[in-house]
Order: sequence, then structure tokens, then C-alpha cells
Amino acid sequence: MKGRSGTVLEGKVLTNNGLSCDETPEAYAQRLRSRVWPVVCRWLGGGMRMACLQEFPTQPLLQKELLGQLQATRPSLQLAVGSAWEANFTQLLGHCTAVVWDSSLWREIPCQVPTAHALRLQLGTTAIASVHLPFVDSPGGPRYGDGLKRALHFVQNLAKTAGQLTAAGDFNVNVEDLKAKAEGLAEIAMVPDSAMFKSQRITVDACVKFDSSSTPSGLEASQMVCHEGVWRLSSAEIFGKDGRDAFVSKHVAQSLHDDPRLWRLSDTAVFSLGCWPFTDQLREVGRLLRDAMPQRASKKQKLGNPLLGMSAYASDSNDSSDASPCVTLAERGLKVTVLESRSILGGRARSWIDGVMRDPVHIGPHVVVSEYPNFFKLLERLGTLEKIVWQPWRHFVTWVKGRQEHHIRTLPLPAPASWGPVSVVDPFVSWADKHSTVPAAVHCLSLSEEQLMELDGQSGADFLRGLGVTEGYITHFWGFLSHAILNVPVEEVSATALVRFFRRLVGRSSMEMGFAGCGLGELLTPARAELEKLGSEVRTNCEVTGFLGSDKCEGVILDSGEKILAKMGVISSLPPHTLLPLLPAAWVRHPSFASLEALKPCRYLSVYLWFDRKVSEGKQMWARTYNKDDLNCEFYDFSEIYPGKDSTGKPWKERPSFIGSNVIDSGRLSDMTDDEIVERTLQELRESFPEVSTAKVVHSVVNRVPMAIHRPVVGTEKLRPDQASPVKDFYTSGCWTRTEFPCSMESAARSGYLAADKLLTSQGQESKSAVAYPEIALSARLLGALDVLRPMFLAPFFRGLVWLSGGARQSKL
Repeated sequence: MKGRSGTVLEGKVLTNNGLSCDETPEAYAQRLRSRVWPVVCRWLGGGMRMACLQEFPTQPLLQKELLGQLQATRPSLQLAVGSAWEANFTQLLGHCTAVVWDSSLWREIPCQVPTAHALRLQLGTTAIASVHLPFVDSPGGPRYGDGLKRALHFVQNLAKTAGQLTAAGDFNVNVEDLKAKAEGLAEIAMVPDSAMFKSQRITVDACVKFDSSSTPSGLEASQMVCHEGVWRLSSAEIFGKDGRDAFVSKHVAQSLHDDPRLWRLSDTAVFSLGCWPFTDQLREVGRLLRDAMPQRASKKQKLGNPLLGMSAYASDSNDSSDASPCVTLAERGLKVTVLESRSILGGRARSWIDGVMRDPVHIGPHVVVSEYPNFFKLLERLGTLEKIVWQPWRHFVTWVKGRQEHHIRTLPLPAPASWGPVSVVDPFVSWADKHSTVPAAVHCLSLSEEQLMELDGQSGADFLRGLGVTEGYITHFWGFLSHAILNVPVEEVSATALVRFFRRLVGRSSMEMGFAGCGLGELLTPARAELEKLGSEVRTNCEVTGFLGSDKCEGVILDSGEKILAKMGVISSLPPHTLLPLLPAAWVRHPSFASLEALKPCRYLSVYLWFDRKVSEGKQMWARTYNKDDLNCEFYDFSEIYPGKDSTGKPWKERPSFIGSNVIDSGRLSDMTDDEIVERTLQELRESFPEVSTAKVVHSVVNRVPMAIHRPVVGTEKLRPDQASPVKDFYTSGCWTRTEFPCSMESAARSGYLAADKLLTSQGQESKSAVAYPEIALSARLLGALDVLRPMFLAPFFRGLVWLSGGARQSKL
């Protein structure tokens, strides 16, 4: 850094102990270890009871490292650090203030009083402040008076916070100049030449004691909490007010946002990474992973268990495909090793507690439907099925368009007649549009799985146009179905994927919809304990970097260099774009692997808004009628969904609205900032809920999900591979494999069960853990049988009704 303009140091190159100096992260850490840590440890090891430290590293890992060295010198030493953020968390600072004290002398839990430029602690009756004021000019310089005025204002305010207080640190002025003017400044101790630059005194470190006769100002002291051994104002505050995802978006290089290694780092490691310049982060992330890795006694090959199971990495879309096969195989008595690149199991089924509001937040709002037999089987095994919260019986979804709404509720009739009445009264399309889709619906119900696969070469829109469906109904109903369920436009979606889900939807008398009544990750949290109870080994924070073998899969290679051999097989639940680079070249040449390149990720944005009042008029969930220019698809008010009470003991139903929404297939959008996304979401909410216009947003979060599922576009249904790969003893699971169900948590769970079944079958053991999907209802199949009449009777008859109803309204998709 250079001296400020207008000072005696203008233009001169300066250095300091913070991150502004021109040195690499490794050099900075080494300088602290070799030159700073030993001095501090020598001070406190020699009997000093307390020390105030300035320009202290903001990286939590370095803070924890120093604490470890201090406690090795004297176990009773404690460390408290000030905020690494400027006021209101607007800027991440390069350094902070800190206090070290002997807890055998001060046994109280420390409290912090908010004071700018200082860490102000209250330890029982002892008040201490570690001070670091901004440098303005050196004594005698033209702007030294400005610095002196600022320092005087600071010490006078500091003195008001306590009757007696000791402050030590860098005041960046000659404190003797303050003594005559600062009220309550009783004693001074300083090192006259504590900071020199080319034989010129720049600044002075000092310790001052205040003994103010004035009444303390009454600033409220906040109790600190101990996070990984270091005392902070709040463990959640490490990322500031917006949480981990917002921190990553602002302070981590863009090239690392989709890097699976990032999601394997702990919160403290991610924060430490974000403190470094972008240019150093790519190298630093690898070092952080190596340091976090448990030390192995040997890098030699380890003889494998009878089965090696490998779970998903951070951006995996396979929400439960790592748990279902492992539990199944472990229950059969096999020794399973589970390798998870992140710190928890569950793939994308994850959630966390928001650091500001203390509420559970999903990576993105999820729904479950009654046609999820495999996912529910897994939850029942884990004991979390009762955490699913259901909407009122036979209510599927509410469509909204402005203030107009339409509730899609089925009647207790045979399928698909149960869906008929609500379709007839749909206010958003004309009678002509409704008539046009009847022959297409009959045709869809007539198709077998083999016939469905033949549709994969055309888009949903082209398939429907060929059956005479109007553009208006393609946009309104089929466009919504394609966007909301399959996550791609109807012009791009594989007709196979679209028709398969339609058959499952209307082929049942009703499809109920529900939600996780807790954090999404809590549904799968018990998986680790269950696996370990069954004798499995679960390793987290370890990444697979390759597979062993040429004609068969013999095991895996970890990022530590360790090789694990498998006796029966390997199951991988990695998504295609992560799996392919890890496969041996000989494997990739097989067509079933090479074609996976065509399965591209679908990106999501998820928005969470906390309001100061109820705004959703009691709705749990609703969706906007489809419009390709809309930002959001569907919305959820978690204050109406979550049962019981929140973390403070307040009933959720009495809470102000806490709304989440999904921005589906966000790759279609131009780049938007979080603020722009929040404002656009509020605009869409205002169209349907007037109360939003006057309500205040007290907190917001935007999650960016690089891969929700693969995009099921034309030609991709045939590419979804079987769980048993062409390579012996290598199996794949994940919602992207062949499951006869759209990509979802259900598809992920079923793929895991199928992979386990096929591995056991290859070993001569019968296994049918995957729940098979029943045929659609008999009444729906009977209606489909009328398709033989479609060319000669149904199609002409309904074309006539379309014409009598006013013709087909056109709409551009």
C-alpha cells in the first residue's frame, strides 16, 4: 500500500501485517508463524495475563492455529476476535482486533460492546479494549491534526462505555497529545519507537487507562459465543448478515463457484478462503482441503471391503441416491464403505439454519407427491417419514394470475374423470383450447413404455401440435407442466418425458402434494448413524479422483492418493458432468458413457424473503400461470407449512410470512445481481398479493444452484443409462439414470435401490428393494383404449367443437 495523498508519506510504499501487503497467502501465514506467533506465545507464557492484538488475521483457521499454540503454552488462555467486517457488513476487512486473556483469572463468559475500531470486552468487572484506529498522518505531518481529532473523538466515546477501562493498541497518534484533552484518560504507557519507517516515526502503540467520572452510556453488551474454540460475537456472524452462499458469491472467485471442492470446505475454511485475493484462491482451496484431510498412516493401497459405495459430491442432483443403495446393501450384511465429498450425506437434499433469522432454509424449495414410493420407503427406514407435511386432501396446486386464482382440486371419481371438472372450469383458457387437448389426452393414456420411448426424437410442443392441441393450451397447461416439473420449455422437452409424467398425473384419481416440515437435509440426516450401526464405514470430506481397472472396476483413487479396492463393486452417484472426467479412457469409449456428455445441467435460483407481516393470505404454496418471461415459477410460505414452533418457541402459524420461490432453468436469464432478483420477485408477488406492497422485507437470501437436474431435452430419455454399466462391477445411481420417472428425489431413491438390486443379482443374490410403479388406473387404461377411434371419430369431433367454440387462440411460446 502507499501513503495517503497530502501526507509526508505520500507515494511511499508501506507494508503492514494485514492482507494489503504484496505477499502470497503462504508467505503471509509463514510470516505469522515464524515472526509473530512465537513473540505472542513468549509474552503470555512468561506470565502476562492479557494481551491486545491488532492487525490480527481474519482467517478463522489461522485464528484457531494461534489459539492452539497459545494453549500449548498455557491451557487457560482464551482468544476473542473482533468482527472482520465493516459496519453493516458492507466490506470484508483484511484484518481485525483480538484479545487474549487468562481464563483462570477471568472465568466469566465475555460480553462485547459494539464499538467502531475496537474489540471492547467486558470480563466481569474488567473492561478491556483492543484498539486500532485508522492511520491518517505521522506526527508533524500536514494532516496529523485530522488524525488527532478523530482519535480524540474515539477515546472520549470509548471512555463513556465504562467507568474504568483499559485500552491498548495502535491509536495512530502520539497519545501524549491526547492526555491533556481527553476527559477521563488517567494513565498512559507507550513504546515511543514502536513503528518506524526509514528512521521516521509513523505511529505509536500505547496502553491507556480511563477512569471516567461520567455515567456509562449504557451501550448494550452482547454475550459472545465460542465457535471452534474462538470467542466471537456470534458464530453465525462469520459470514455476515447474508450467510454462506451470499459470501461465496461476493468473496470467492467465480471459477470456484461450481467447483465441488468448495462445498467440501467447512464454514471456517470457506471464510478463510474468501479473505484471500481471487488470484490466490485457486491454489489456496487445494491447500485448505489437504490441511482438513485426516492424516493417514500410509499412502499404500488399502484392501477394500466386500462392497465399496461412493456417494455424491456437492453439486449432485441425486438427493437420495447415495443413501438408498448403501442402506439396502448394509442390511444384507455387506460391509459398505461410503465416500462423500462433503461433510454430510444426502447430495442436493441439504439445508441449513440461516445465520440472521435462525430458520431452516433449503438449498431450494422442494415438493413431494404421493407417487414417491421409493423415496418414502427410504424415509420410513430412516424414521423421518412423519416429517412430511401434506396439503389439504385432493388439493394439488393453486394457479395465480394477478389477483385471479384457480385451485386445482380433484374429485373422488375414477381417473382421469377426477381431474375433468377442475379442467372444465379453468378460467385461464378458452373452451376451444380445452376441447383441443381431449384427443391428445386419450392418445397419451394409450401408450406403452416402448411407445413412449419412440417419442424421444421430438419435442413436447411438436408432439402436441401434431395431435391438434391449440397453442393456447400448449402454453398454459403443457407449458406449465414442462417448466414446473421437467424444468425446460415445452419447445425443448422430450415428448417422452412430458407424456410419461402426464400419464402418471392423470392416471391416478388424485396426486397429493406435500413438503418437508423441517430443513430438507433433516430428512436424510439419520442415514449416517444408520449405516454405521449396520457396520458400514462412512467417510466424509474425501473426494474420488479416479477409478481403478480396465475391463472391470477394481476400486477408486482418493484425492489423498489413497487407493481403495472393492471386492464386489462400486456404485457411483456422481452426476454425468462430474463422473465423465474421472472415468478411465477405455471406459469412456463405450457409447453408453460417451453419450452422457449430452446430459447438460439445469440451473436454478432460489429466493427466500422474510417479511414483517403475513402477506400470502394463508396459502402454503401457489404457482404463476406459465409465461416464458416470468422470473419465478412457484412460491411457498414456510410460515404456513412448517408445523409446531420455531427456534424461539413461537408457533410458525403466528410468524410473519417467510416465502421461498424457485427460478427454474435460470440459464435462460441474463446475469442478475441478488438485489435485482429480489426486486423482480417482489414485483411478481405484488401482482397477486397487495399486502406485499406495504410490507417490509426484513431479510433476503438468493441461492444459486449450478445443477438441479439434467435438462430432459429432445433425445435425452434414451440416453439415461441403466444402473448396471457396461463395465463389470461398476454401477451408477442418480435421478439421471433410467428410472421411468422424472428427475426428482423419488427418481434418485429408486435409482439407488435399482443399483443395489443389480449388484446383488450379479452376485447370485435375489433382491427387489426397488418399488415398482404400478400401471395407471384401469379406468384410465380403458379411456386410452378409445384411441383406436381417435383418427376416425374423436379427432374430427373435437376439431368441430374447437371450431364451434370460436376457433383456436394462438400464442407464441
